[in-house]
Amino acid sequence: MDHQIPIANNFLVEVIAFDVEYPIIKGAQVMIHINNGKSPGVIKKLEKLIDKTNGQLIKKNPKCVKSNECALIEITTEEMLCLELFSNLKNYGRVAIREKFKTMAVGMIVKIL
Repeated sequence: MDHQIPIANNFLVEVIAFDVEYPIIKGAQVMIHINNGKSPGVIKKLEKLIDKTNGQLIKKNPKCVKSNECALIEITTEEMLCLELFSNLKNYGRVAIREKFKTMAVGMIVKIL
């Protein structure tokens, strides 16, 4: 069965924030790295905060994501990127979110919009 990798620029990512200097907020300009592709992007929406241990909802529509918090966020990139759901193809489903040459968060693509 042939499976083509989708090309898109809008997707939902479940991320875990590293030790960040300041919280991740809606509208933040970031650099998105997926496999060997990268593109400038914007955090469009913070969907919800998630408990790292059991995946339970902590808060819907949070204002920010702080250090060591897990969240579901919507990202839009300037360029179209090859990406895939983490559950289908792990290499193209991993995402790194960087700002000012520092990795802010890493995560996995859960939905392509």
